[in-house]
Amino acid sequence: MSIRVKLTAFILSAVFIVSMILTWVSFSSDRKNLETEIKKGAMTLLEKHISTIDSELEAVEKEAKGLAFAVQALGVGTDEQLENLIKYFLDDNPIVYGSTISFEPEQGSLRAPYYYRSGGDMLYNDLARPAYNYPKWEWFATPRLTGKPLWSEPYVDVGGGDTAMTTYSFPFDIGGKFAGVTTADVALSDLTDTIDLLRVGRHGYAFLLSKKGTFLSMRREEWKLKLSIFDAATEFGNEELQ
Repeated sequence: MSIRVKLTAFILSAVFIVSMILTWVSFSSDRKNLETEIKKGAMTLLEKHISTIDSELEAVEKEAKGLAFAVQALGVGTDEQLENLIKYFLDDNPIVYGSTISFEPEQGSLRAPYYYRSGGDMLYNDLARPAYNYPKWEWFATPRLTGKPLWSEPYVDVGGGDTAMTTYSFPFDIGGKFAGVTTADVALSDLTDTIDLLRVGRHGYAFLLSKKGTFLSMRREEWKLKLSIFDAATEFGNEELQ
């Protein structure tokens, strides 16, 4: 083989190798750019859904506050008046699972009408039953103590709405003194349905946490109520979340 032929073969081989390297660099760069764009798009979509959820929960807070002001203006009121206020409140707020107007106990007397959704119906429950003892529940006891509204940690409302929920409570005054709370219950199943609409990559999923890190939406049915992100981190051996 002549030197010219060898040199030509060498040059062609070198050009081919350089071409392959450039192609790989270009592919690698395009892949990184693609990954960046996918992540950016996912974050934009996530922020949009978060904004929607925030708006819905802020609306719940605003309406519960409005219900409290209505009770303050009404005063003690009759049972029928209070029940109508609750039913109107639920009619206007489909995201709310249930609601009560619960009064500060006076001389051992309890008063707490409650309505909640069941299928397409609106059912009544009397939370003033001694067995339920609503003053002990976080959604009443904490605003009673602090005078401030509260989103409760998730719980199962046994004897009330009988489902896993989180409750927003807003305290109201009558005559300048604490007189009770109005509430808006949001079922965890509804939050989970909303969060499940989010897509995080091919196999990932989103979830919603309380201020204390407790799951408000539970993607896996075997996860127990009041499981926190820290419990999940321990289960999966993820030290970054612990």
